[in-house]
Amino acid sequence: MPLPNQSNDVHQSFNSGYCTFNEKKAVRNANRRVTGSQYEKVITCRYKRANLTGTDYEFLENLRSEITMKIEVPYNEKIEQYTENKLVLNIRGVYYQLEKTDKFNNRLFCYLSTFDIRAGKTEGEIFK
Repeated sequence: MPLPNQSNDVHQSFNSGYCTFNEKKAVRNANRRVTGSQYEKVITCRYKRANLTGTDYEFLENLRSEITMKIEVPYNEKIEQYTENKLVLNIRGVYYQLEKTDKFNNRLFCYLSTFDIRAGKTEGEIFK
């Protein structure tokens, strides 16, 4: 609750930069056999870095040690359509696995863990 001399902050600013949500898709040849996989961009949006709180650790329970970052993005239905652990985020050239999401009003909090592209990559896997 704001102090009496402060006004409510109605405008939300997401000023930490842009993040890209990517989904893994199979690459097939002319015979429709899977030859590899690639990550395709689902959506790009602005984000704001958020702090992990004690309540977050209670909410995350068994993922507590894996979470490395929490970000806040404007709510988008496209992101919630995908199940967790299917999307990979690219933030300033570093890749993160989306572990869990939490919706609050018109914002979506994303809990991320670091993701090694080379280790999670199969032969023939590329990024678009």
